[in-house]
Amino acid sequence: WVETLVYNPEITETYTMDLPIVEYPGGLCDPSDDYDYVIITTTKNGLDYWEVGGSLPYNWDSLMDKHEQDDGLKCTLVTIQDIDACTDYHNTTPLFNDLEAHIREFCKDAYEDWGIQYVFVGGDAEWIPARLMDSSAESKVDADIYWNHLDKTFNDDHDSSWGEEGDPGFDLYAELFIGRITCDTPQDVSNWMTKSFYYADSGDKYYLDNAAFYGGDTGWQCQGDDFIDYSAIKGTDRWLG
Repeated sequence: WVETLVYNPEITETYTMDLPIVEYPGGLCDPSDDYDYVIITTTKNGLDYWEVGGSLPYNWDSLMDKHEQDDGLKCTLVTIQDIDACTDYHNTTPLFNDLEAHIREFCKDAYEDWGIQYVFVGGDAEWIPARLMDSSAESKVDADIYWNHLDKTFNDDHDSSWGEEGDPGFDLYAELFIGRITCDTPQDVSNWMTKSFYYADSGDKYYLDNAAFYGGDTGWQCQGDDFIDYSAIKGTDRWLG
């Protein structure tokens, strides 16, 4: 039916059916490998690896095994120390040659050469600083979208403000899914996994139906604990909306 609306439908026969093969020049990612999910963490405080046992029932291998078994995702881990040391990610323009920019280049490399879909950052801003972006209302906002929106520069005017309104360098569309756990120690990570695995494996409908997550603009005249108190007293079956 669409062909009846087109003046020269025969031209479609000349289009290649395969997407062009794009490879990142150099970098840490071998194009012969393929991964769906990459953890980016740091060697600081032993966050890259620790033995499980006692109060530490889980480590990063536990998370990767979980995703591989439950979701069929092939996972790997890379440290920011290795990323920062790779000169292929460096830039001759100082504005685009800090750790945040190097991590972004690694994400481009992993996207093009490994075919990753998911990036998981393990470390808080003290260890793995986010790109700080500006808006008309606020400034210096932690923005990990710098690492999963991989086109443009987020700073075409080369000033001190990143991602501000009106900068044509802002990329609106994501190539990857990204998340972060703001951890300082292996204990933080193991505790988070204990909760996350319990949630993922829970078959308790009551528990799942009564989990509350608040986001968006919750107003300036109250704190988060106001909403928690409301839920605790009123329950989660009656929402203010």
